[in-house]
Amino acid sequence: MMKLNWRQILIHFLAAFSLMLSFNILAFLINVPLFEKTIYKNSDTSIDPNLMQTDVLSFAYKTAIIGTVGLIVAFIISLVISLKNKWGWINSVLILITIYVIGFLGIRGEMIKGFTFSIFNKISSNISLVLFASGLILFLFSLILFFSKTLKRFIIK
Repeated sequence: MMKLNWRQILIHFLAAFSLMLSFNILAFLINVPLFEKTIYKNSDTSIDPNLMQTDVLSFAYKTAIIGTVGLIVAFIISLVISLKNKWGWINSVLILITIYVIGFLGIRGEMIKGFTFSIFNKISSNISLVLFASGLILFLFSLILFFSKTLKRFIIK
C-alpha cells in the first residue's frame, strides 16, 4: 500500500540531505588548495587567473558526482528501511525528488558554506580539518537519523 507517512518523510529527508551534504563536504578534500581558491575565497577577492580551467572543471565535476552518489546512497538506505518496515516506497521517492530539486536550485552550496564555515571556522583555521570534521559530523548525524530506534518508534506512531 502506498501511504504517505509525513514523519518518515521528515526524518528521512533530514537524514538523506545530511548524508548528501557530508559526501559533498568530504569531496572537497580531493583538492583543498583549489577549494580554498574557488569556493572558500572571500567575496572581495577574485579567482586566481593562474588556475587551469580544466582543474576547476574537473574539481567541480568530481564533487558534484560524489554529492550525487551520496544522494543515491541515502535513497537506497531510505528505500530499504521503508520496504523492511512496510512503510511504502513512495516516501523514499518523494524524498529523492525533493532533495534533487533543492540541489538543482543551488541551495545545497549555500548550506554547505553556512554549516561548515560558520561553525567550524571559529574552532580551527586548518581548512582540511574543518572540512573533515563537518563532513564526519553530518555523516554520523544522518546515520543516527536513519537507524535510531527511538525515531523509528516516532515514525510508526
